[in-house]
Amino acid sequence: VTVLQCNPLPPASSGVLVFENGTFYQDVVWYQCDVLYTVDSGDENRTCQADKTWSGEPLTCRGYNYTYSINEAVYLHNM
Repeated sequence: VTVLQCNPLPPASSGVLVFENGTFYQDVVWYQCDVLYTVDSGDENRTCQADKTWSGEPLTCRGYNYTYSINEAVYLHNM
């Protein structure tokens, strides 16, 4: 029995990887952007394929451009 395993994925810029199981054939990994960041490009979930590569493109996250109200700024400051 041959076990197919993909190479580890690099971490997302300003985000984290969430593994469903691992890095084996048909395993799925999700990228999640950090708080106050949003997806800039790439795929939020990727699957380990039979050719030992990951489907999709690496995810990059970018910071939101916010204009905060006073109440929002106070809330974020106290988090």
